[in-house]
Amino acid sequence: MSPGVRAMVAYVASRLITGAEPSSVYDLSAGRHRSMAGTVTSTSVNVYDYSENCQMTGHMSHGAYRLFHQGEGVHVLLEIDGESFRGYEQNAGRYFGGVVRGARISIRDASDLRTYAYWCEAPQCSQMAEPKEVVADSKDEEP
Repeated sequence: MSPGVRAMVAYVASRLITGAEPSSVYDLSAGRHRSMAGTVTSTSVNVYDYSENCQMTGHMSHGAYRLFHQGEGVHVLLEIDGESFRGYEQNAGRYFGGVVRGARISIRDASDLRTYAYWCEAPQCSQMAEPKEVVADSKDEEP
């Protein structure tokens, strides 16, 4: 599986398993962020990788997501089982599997027999937090 397809699969699996909506995926093996966004529901997927200018779309059918990476023309079958996921890249004829634990995702890719690690990052807040009001303790006041 190519690095771009693998990163998008990690992002989609993370969203399906955690329900979180991260704004990017950090690819630990490549040492780079990939900015991603889109819609992931129990019935459909439509996400965009702004770092690669490509899209992955698909739908749920017979217990698995049938995805298509439009940038590379790759078909991917993705099944979710609790915190784990597994799938098949149809173009290469290779299986993969992985696990999502919080923001951490690992994928074991049968095409090169390596495990890849990713970190999904939450969107950054654009506003500063409101300052907390400091209330003086009445014991500290002078009579």
